[in-house]
Amino acid sequence: MVYLNSIVLLLIKASALQVNHQGVLHRGYASLINRHLRHRLDFYGLCAHTNRRTISSRPRLIQQYKLDTIDWAYTEQDMTRINESDDKQFYEKPKFQRHLDEWALLSLKQYYGKEIEEVGKKVNLLDLCSSWMSHLPDSCNLNKVLGVGMNAEELKANSQLTDFLVQDLNKQPFLTNIESESFEMVLMSCSVDYLTQPRILFSEIYRVLRPNGGTAIITFSNRYFKEKVVAVWLNAAGSQKVARRRNVNGERVDFECKRQEDYIINRARMDIVSNYIRSDGKWESIEAYDIKLDFSAENILRLVMEGPESLWRWFAFCIFRGTFQTDPIYAVKAVKR
Repeated sequence: MVYLNSIVLLLIKASALQVNHQGVLHRGYASLINRHLRHRLDFYGLCAHTNRRTISSRPRLIQQYKLDTIDWAYTEQDMTRINESDDKQFYEKPKFQRHLDEWALLSLKQYYGKEIEEVGKKVNLLDLCSSWMSHLPDSCNLNKVLGVGMNAEELKANSQLTDFLVQDLNKQPFLTNIESESFEMVLMSCSVDYLTQPRILFSEIYRVLRPNGGTAIITFSNRYFKEKVVAVWLNAAGSQKVARRRNVNGERVDFECKRQEDYIINRARMDIVSNYIRSDGKWESIEAYDIKLDFSAENILRLVMEGPESLWRWFAFCIFRGTFQTDPIYAVKAVKR
């Protein structure tokens, strides 16, 4: 508890410092907080890895996929769910839930922001399976943001959307109201695991993307409504087994095993998303990334700058879980020829 109190007190002190009229922390204060947080976090061992490699907020490349079109690899059984009731009933009442912890949300926002910035012009963006949050930085260079989701009330609450469509993509996967080659970027945040007709929808994603650089980014984590996730996604956990390491006496050694299992499961799920993408279209590149920010003083400062609400939600997650371990967050990025 002393450990937790020390960390949160540092964060509270940082968030309580005065900002200028634009809400920007004074550069001198930022530098001071940065040095102080780094020193304290190194003391507690949270940034011990900084001695082994350079801290970076850049996404870590996990896999580069072949670009040849492949046959559809999944059966109707693979797309079944535990709860086959009408999705309209499941999503009828607005949930306004945060499906990821604050650290994963910050990582997602930073990654989207950098990808949009690299386009180099105002972006028309399609947010599929959208809700009350699109996880986009406020400073993004955006022209139009169209959200397609299940709940009108949640979509209306999303201030980053310029327009929205209420559509059940499992019942109606065709994007008939969207013109071909009309978007520079298509995002799908933590929803690919719910799709029951991904073959059609990913063909539609390819159609609406502009050629020569149009980008689809599909992100996912390990959090979901289990009864609504398709079987192939759940079976990725059952089909990927990590042999427990044993010492010379035959006793099981669990060190790092859970982390290794999670990594292998998520690698299998990256492959699923890649297979969805490669089933149609011509792509310039298809890559999978681990986009979670390093747990460094610099990135904790970014969380502080998100505001006290983010800070306290993150701290509440830590208390509830009893650990500073945060949600994983991965992205499969495909660029159209």
